[in-house]
Amino acid sequence: MYLLVNNTLDESDNLRKMTISMLLLLYALVYYPVISKSDGILSWKLETVPAVFGEDVQLACFIPNYASRANMNRRWSIGRKIHGITLNGVSRYPNKYSEHMDEKNGVSTLRIHNFSLYDVNTIYECAYGFSIDRKFLNLSKIKFENHPIRLLNATVENDKKCTCRGNVTLENVFPQPDCKSTFNLMDITLSSLHVKTEQQGLFFTSEIMLIYTHRGDVETGKLIVVCEIGSKRFVVVNETLFCVSNGRTNLDIKRIAGITSVCVLMSIPMLCLIYVFSMKDKKKLKAWVYKFYLKKKLQGSEHSLQQYQKANEEMALQNDKEGVT
Repeated sequence: MYLLVNNTLDESDNLRKMTISMLLLLYALVYYPVISKSDGILSWKLETVPAVFGEDVQLACFIPNYASRANMNRRWSIGRKIHGITLNGVSRYPNKYSEHMDEKNGVSTLRIHNFSLYDVNTIYECAYGFSIDRKFLNLSKIKFENHPIRLLNATVENDKKCTCRGNVTLENVFPQPDCKSTFNLMDITLSSLHVKTEQQGLFFTSEIMLIYTHRGDVETGKLIVVCEIGSKRFVVVNETLFCVSNGRTNLDIKRIAGITSVCVLMSIPMLCLIYVFSMKDKKKLKAWVYKFYLKKKLQGSEHSLQQYQKANEEMALQNDKEGVT
């Protein structure tokens, strides 16, 4: 009885091992390239790094010993159902795919035009004769980038208290942006910048909020916010702050310059007139100045005298009413 049970267990274990071996062999035939001792290994890789969405991206397939096997068909296919897209340099969809063969080096290059979301996270197959390399083109933050087409809700405002407020949205970007802010090259990221990022599908949308109040001794400075998206940098804020420090008033330099210019222009005719008088007759100039000054003084005296007389008259009338003599 014991031997019967033991033999049954051994047969079950052998069957399980055989099943696992067959599954592994089947997986190797489907998902791994066919290896030939004489030909080496055919394989493809992403040649354009980083691959930027919206631009052209290339996949390079290396065909060993191509010159000695030049009569075989080469083809590129896509998807789990192995949908053919090129055959011996002829594209089924020329606006989307094109293939170039470097016969000297044995490299077939598939160019994907206007790379999009539909071209990633899918299977690509390069085949030459019976040699095949089939694998996924997976989205990764190291190899793929999507840059913003425009800045949304880009607003930056400065007030009289030297506070800068900004709001910028980066939509559909990849990988997640890394943003920093500086004032006169001093890092103020922690104290001024808040970035809220949400993933929408494969891409990210980041809302950047900036609030910075300058309280230092320097009255002017450059406030810059830079976001790195993969290998590319984007300046999303570039503002010059004009600040007030130590209780002083921040005057408008352009307005002061304009007023000064007007005053100078108005004083030129008077200076010229005085110069002409001084050149012709200094006595006349002195007389004119004395007369102008004396007239002003007399006008002031007459005005004071009139006020004094008016006050005396009012007092006399008041006394008369009260019967004071």
